[in-house]
Amino acid sequence: LGQDLAFVVRSLRREPAFTAFVVLTLALGIGANAAMFGVVDRLLLRGPERVRDPDRVVRLYLTDHPPRMREYTTGTFGYVTYDVMRAGTHAFSHLAVYNVNDVIVGRSAEARKLAASYASAGFFPLLGVEPALGRFFTPEEDAPGRARHVAVISYGLWERSYARDAHVLGRTLTIGDEP
Repeated sequence: LGQDLAFVVRSLRREPAFTAFVVLTLALGIGANAAMFGVVDRLLLRGPERVRDPDRVVRLYLTDHPPRMREYTTGTFGYVTYDVMRAGTHAFSHLAVYNVNDVIVGRSAEARKLAASYASAGFFPLLGVEPALGRFFTPEEDAPGRARHVAVISYGLWERSYARDAHVLGRTLTIGDEP
């Protein structure tokens, strides 16, 4: 082994351009590998930031095979399915729903298209997150027949559109045609 290593060192000294090429190739390969591992680790292996116990949070999917139709799998449920699961299961400590859609926010010249998530009142407590300002909506504001128009804006939207103004609380925001 010692003789082989001595031979490799002598050979590398004789060919400095080849040595530089090998070292550069190894450095790029190791660097790219480390960067990709960081991306995979952040996106696939670790839970989202600021979520309490992310390893205990799961997303449910429903697979159905209606008569004379193909089998399909969806992560979107109707309210009745959610309500039955919430009332009838003891396998989960909390259950919440959300759905993402594009909406028009604002009116006339200020109107813009944004991604909006519709969520049940238990969504934020389930994740264990806290608002940067104000509060999340309550179960009373989410109850069927008694639902109120309440919006929770993202931190990014608060920064971009409201310049982190603390007086944004209580202001009216028009989403679609609904204030």
